[in-house]
Amino acid sequence: MKKSTLFFLGMVLVAFNLRPALTGVGPITSFIQGDLGISASLIGFLTMLPLIAFGFMSLGAPALGAKVGNSKAILIALIVLIIGISLRSIGGIELLFLGTILIGIGIATGNVLVPSFVKESFPKKASLFVGVYSAVLSFGAAIGSGITAPIATSSNWRIALACSGILVILALIVWIPVTIKNRHNQSHSRGKRPAFPLSQSLAWFVTLFMGIQSLLFYSLVNWMPTMLEDRGVSISMAGTIVMVMQLASLPAILVIPYLAEKYDNQKVLATSIGIVYFIGLVGVFYLPASLSWLFISSIITGLAQGASVCLALLFVNLRAKTPSQVMVLSGMAQSFGYFIAAIGPISFGVLHDVAHSWTPVIICLLVFTLILSLAGWRAGRRGYIVEKDEVNIN
Repeated sequence: MKKSTLFFLGMVLVAFNLRPALTGVGPITSFIQGDLGISASLIGFLTMLPLIAFGFMSLGAPALGAKVGNSKAILIALIVLIIGISLRSIGGIELLFLGTILIGIGIATGNVLVPSFVKESFPKKASLFVGVYSAVLSFGAAIGSGITAPIATSSNWRIALACSGILVILALIVWIPVTIKNRHNQSHSRGKRPAFPLSQSLAWFVTLFMGIQSLLFYSLVNWMPTMLEDRGVSISMAGTIVMVMQLASLPAILVIPYLAEKYDNQKVLATSIGIVYFIGLVGVFYLPASLSWLFISSIITGLAQGASVCLALLFVNLRAKTPSQVMVLSGMAQSFGYFIAAIGPISFGVLHDVAHSWTPVIICLLVFTLILSLAGWRAGRRGYIVEKDEVNIN
């Protein structure tokens, strides 16, 4: 197999595994609550844990990538991911939470380093491959949301969650030769990396855009099935609607890289995404709860969801010039961004428990779509982060 083909296949398989272990939880929270006897607030904390792990590990992932090389660091991430999935599926509350933390650590490392690997391995087609990477991310997320409820219904929630480990094993099998063949590039990428661009407003708006789109994504993936159940939708159908929402993101992901590169800046594009998100959520939660309206509204929401995650990843490449800059901007955007995202699932769970209603949660989600538009307007302006003095991490 040609080196470029192997690298592409490896990237696709890794990307596919960076969401199902998380998105599969939302549709079966009622099974987990019923079996373990935990509250909505504690379920919210469970869904927040990987995002907190994302935040902390994203700070360290660039250092790990520069220390051992991107490919080897991603290999380590896949091993941690499969261990986390295994622990989460076999034990009680303690292992459920420990496994979830390990899953967050593994996925966070891949989140940060795969875009840098793409820039390093496909420098002339980075935006195209970021689009492919984003599409596979969304497809994996959709599969995770769609299959767990039927499996949990026919067997149990532990088996449903364990199924996400099957493709991780396949990714490991392919990624080992990628790591071996990429040793030369790794030797050139080790040693030093630029410091996080903490003093640059452009980097912070990229981070805010990344954080808000992640908050919306994980909040909807984790709570939308339950919110739809409260509107009279069955558990299986709620999972199907969430899966359709995520599959609907794929067309947007395929178009966004073309639109982002066609124009000098992405301000109008980013702002429009937030507006479409707003319209979609209004349809999901306020139009009549007929399946036809729910599917149409979820498709609109999914288009905005896919466009926002793709543009967030593209901003990391478009606002940085070199693979090392991509790595640190990706680390900054995802670390602080996921700290922002972690606010959503647990806060919305607590808010529902206190208000005994989803209305305050829906209002918050709509406000965040407007904040997404404002952050995108600023992150979309033309420019690059400025190279700072390098920090030795050896």
